[in-house]
Amino acid sequence: MSVRVNGPAAWGLDLAVDWYLPGQGRYWHLRLKNGVLTYTVGAKASSSAGLTLTMSKVQLLQLLAGKGLGAIETSGDIALLAKLFSVLVTPTADFNIVTP
Repeated sequence: MSVRVNGPAAWGLDLAVDWYLPGQGRYWHLRLKNGVLTYTVGAKASSSAGLTLTMSKVQLLQLLAGKGLGAIETSGDIALLAKLFSVLVTPTADFNIVTP
């Protein structure tokens, strides 16, 4: 899966979201700051996360397919997810990786 961040639209955002899959026992910590999306993986929740999503792999795939939260457990500010998704765009297959 690949995504592209609309940098100018995301420039003013500073948010952190934890994605927890109990079946894997790991947290994926996503951070969007200054138009850059980064992630780390850890065994514990991040203290800086404004939202934590707890879900199965099937629920994650459904969320990413646009089917909504369904039975995904949330803790924190759910509006952060909408803010994150609002600045993500699908890249075209023929985008330039390196430009002159």
